[in-house]
Amino acid sequence: MEQVSGKDYETLSQERGFKLFGMTSTSQVCQSSFDNLICYGHTAEGVPYELMKWNEPSAGGSMSTTCSDFTKFCKAFITGEG
Repeated sequence: MEQVSGKDYETLSQERGFKLFGMTSTSQVCQSSFDNLICYGHTAEGVPYELMKWNEPSAGGSMSTTCSDFTKFCKAFITGEG
């Protein structure tokens, strides 16, 4: 995709996905502006898991999103909108 379009994966994700669906709190790389939106998972002992902060986009799993943004994506997927 990057070679054909001449754009990086984060830019393509924003242009062709996140912005299209109104997902303003979603990115393929770590954004400091999302820090106050983070919900940490915890172990059975109540210890929070360390958050992996991606500096490089990866189609294999670097995306960070919020419940609200993910709901927007799921709604568009189910209804065929967007």
